[in-house]
Amino acid sequence: MALHYGNAAELKQRARLRASVAALNLGCATASASMVADNRQPYLVLNFIFALGGIFPPRSNPMIAQVQEEAEKLQRELAKDEPNPIVVARSAQRLQEIKHWLGGKGETFATSFTQSLGKSLGTSTGVAAVAGAAGMLGPLSQVIHAAAHWLQAVAG
Repeated sequence: MALHYGNAAELKQRARLRASVAALNLGCATASASMVADNRQPYLVLNFIFALGGIFPPRSNPMIAQVQEEAEKLQRELAKDEPNPIVVARSAQRLQEIKHWLGGKGETFATSFTQSLGKSLGTSTGVAAVAGAAGMLGPLSQVIHAAAHWLQAVAG
């Protein structure tokens, strides 16, 4: 199968994907900054919860770091003259898994966390942690959709 690089449709979709990845990076930075601003408690709590045997996000790593890793892969790949569609598709799939976890498990995590730690500490920390991560759902969706459109354009 011949891939179509450099035509108007591919370049337009690549620019949209790059812009979406930039917005996702901004969302990650914002989520990280909000966690640090709250005495790093939400960040530490997320790592603690992920280390337990209960609810695990994909690969059992902090989700913001995973999102940043995939965004960096996409940025490096999209900077090439002929980005590898397989690399882009794999990163988009990984981001889809993270988005699915955030959408499906995030509420369960917040509820169980706040119940287990008590009302004052649990509520403020749990809500801040989940709110920061949930703020990435929109940018994640944008990258996933933009990647699909770029893959269609490059496949011609």
